[in-house]
Amino acid sequence: MRKDAQARRDKIVAVAADLFEQAGYDVPLEAIAERAGVGRGTLYRNFRDRSALILEVVKLRIAEMFAVIDAIHDPLQAFLELLFRGGILTALHSQKNVEAERDATLNDEWQTFEADLRISIQRVVDKAIASGNLRADLSSNDVILMARVLASSVEGLPADGRDATIRRAVDLLFSGLRPGPRRRSPRSLS
Repeated sequence: MRKDAQARRDKIVAVAADLFEQAGYDVPLEAIAERAGVGRGTLYRNFRDRSALILEVVKLRIAEMFAVIDAIHDPLQAFLELLFRGGILTALHSQKNVEAERDATLNDEWQTFEADLRISIQRVVDKAIASGNLRADLSSNDVILMARVLASSVEGLPADGRDATIRRAVDLLFSGLRPGPRRRSPRSLS
């Protein structure tokens, strides 16, 4: 792809990410094209439909998340940032991701993306485990579950309260992730 064409494509994805996060996924694609400074034809040459654009938005936000995490040298802080940012991204994008993932024409691309994401998450988890800061049985699946829990903590909150709420939820959640003797779950106490 030519540099100018790639720059236009990147601009469309960045604008779509911002608009989806500000106004929701029902933003007309024409509004995205207009804000990106391209015509509708350019948008549709790059993305055949909303599902294809959603996939690229999610890829962009995940890449941005790991760029921040990879710059953090302390394994525990990197893990906590993964929880924080993963919770925010899940809150902002998970509902439409599920709809876009159902698009059979993108199935292989979603599966590849999700497999790569799990590997990247596990890499952060493994470093934190190796540093002695996390229990040894933690996995990428557990982190995805925690991101969903964190996302649910901000449902209905305005954007200006979301970050502080998720940061507090990460702090509270983390105390149960420290290495040590297994705690009995509330169900096993009866």
